[in-house]
Amino acid sequence: MALFFVRLQTCIKKKHKQKTRQNTVKLLKSLGYSMEIEAFIVYVNPEFSIWGAPNEDDSILPGQISEHFRELQNMKPVTNPELEKLAQALVECHDPEYPSKLIKYEYEKMNKGIICPTCGLLVHNFCGRFHMCESCGKKMIIQKAISNSISDFHTLFPNEKLTTKRLADWCGTEDTNRVYKVLKRGYQAAGSESCRYYIPVNEQPTSARYVG
Repeated sequence: MALFFVRLQTCIKKKHKQKTRQNTVKLLKSLGYSMEIEAFIVYVNPEFSIWGAPNEDDSILPGQISEHFRELQNMKPVTNPELEKLAQALVECHDPEYPSKLIKYEYEKMNKGIICPTCGLLVHNFCGRFHMCESCGKKMIIQKAISNSISDFHTLFPNEKLTTKRLADWCGTEDTNRVYKVLKRGYQAAGSESCRYYIPVNEQPTSARYVG
């Protein structure tokens, strides 16, 4: 099951890579340029791996990312007026309002639980320090999984307060004490004792960011 999932994800990523490359070629043509585009699939999750994966030049695994960028930095730069003109044209294509166009997620409609880092299965009713994923057999560290889920929640709902009750529900558990321990270790408390919430370290609470 896990191997099928990885192969399916790889197939989907290759289709996305091809589509992205085609869109880039179209963009360059619209700007009056025609050149060869080299595209890569980059797997950024540090815990991701493909067992028995073929040695493909267009795939960059987590352990290869640093080396890839070192190779790019060591390449002899090619500059000329045309490339500088293209660079400026690409900069002008940037949409400064793009971050505000992020998808809006509805909390009530989203599935809850901690996510298996290998196959993406949502896990509920976990107990103990570790949990074995029913789908792929991955041994998950519960504390780390809860911490990752809290980060996901904060990314998806930046205006929501990080409370133990809310995050316990997000993680698919009724054990608020486990969530509290993770928050206490990696976040700083704010608000009164009866309305306690948490914020990431080095981030200051503001009335605009933490409402309701």
